[in-house]
Amino acid sequence: MENNTNRTITNPMVKDKVTFLKTAEDTNGEQTLLSIDLAINGGNDLHYHDTFEETFIAVEGTLGITLEDKEIILQPGESITVPIGLLHRFYNPNGHPIKFETKITPASRNLEEFLQIIYGLARDGKTNKKSIPTNLNDIGILSLLGETLPPKNSLLYRVKFLFNWLGKRAEKKGKLTELRAKYVRF
Repeated sequence: MENNTNRTITNPMVKDKVTFLKTAEDTNGEQTLLSIDLAINGGNDLHYHDTFEETFIAVEGTLGITLEDKEIILQPGESITVPIGLLHRFYNPNGHPIKFETKITPASRNLEEFLQIIYGLARDGKTNKKSIPTNLNDIGILSLLGETLPPKNSLLYRVKFLFNWLGKRAEKKGKLTELRAKYVRF
């Protein structure tokens, strides 16, 4: 395995840092293990995964987890596993940066590439302040890669088929190959 500092990406828009501790390649597809430095007010929106479970481990500071309609605060050393298909999100519940790890089982090469591409687009100024790409083709490609689904009752869920269609069209035109060549380093 290469030095993990070579596998650290940062997102200047949301001020997060992700280090890939173990990738799908490192573990023969068993798991992806990420270390995440989450900025003050950082976090993501409610979503679920239909291809992997996710275990969150608080390392430094407290980590907030929304699991369906329940709020959970993890202290350093505590963890929780979110099964496939369960609606969840993570967030920073306090005024201090925090560090946590997330283990994805089985590994997700698509999610590994998704993170590298979206953080790369943010570094290049091709996203808005919330790190959403400004190009619809980029949104489409990321919709295909992310293996992350919005809540079923949301507007975003209803338009996801459109993003996926845009992504498939952009992929046929070489956009995924272009984004991989520019942003995927490992």
